[in-house]
Amino acid sequence: METRNRWKWTLFVVSLLGIIILGCGTGYSFTYPARFGDAGQVIVRNDNIEGNSAVQVQIDEDFAWDKVVLDITMAVESGNLQAVFTDDNGQTLSLSATAGQPASGHVEMETDARGNIKLQLSGEGARSVTITIEFDRK
Repeated sequence: METRNRWKWTLFVVSLLGIIILGCGTGYSFTYPARFGDAGQVIVRNDNIEGNSAVQVQIDEDFAWDKVVLDITMAVESGNLQAVFTDDNGQTLSLSATAGQPASGHVEMETDARGNIKLQLSGEGARSVTITIEFDRK
């Protein structure tokens, strides 16, 4: 039992460090998933997105290989932004937001072994980007 708890703690610390390093290296900031039972929220922010980038968004480390229902909203203060959310099974959700025209979508996806989904972004002068992901384990 103690070994299992130690393993969970180690996985938690490594995942958290990965998120911090990824966030620092790319200009992205992630809120650690706020979870209440089987539901929660993650917020992804970036001050400036120009060109293409790809990130892994951790929904929840305890949701490895789980189906989750995602309600996503995306807003930019200026410029425009296209986002494509994907899982390992090929499920996708594409959103496009411009200044004053936020985007939203709803999709069911399966997280990977670390509880992540993939996010591909393409921005042209996208400033003050906020992507809010509300999730519910199915």
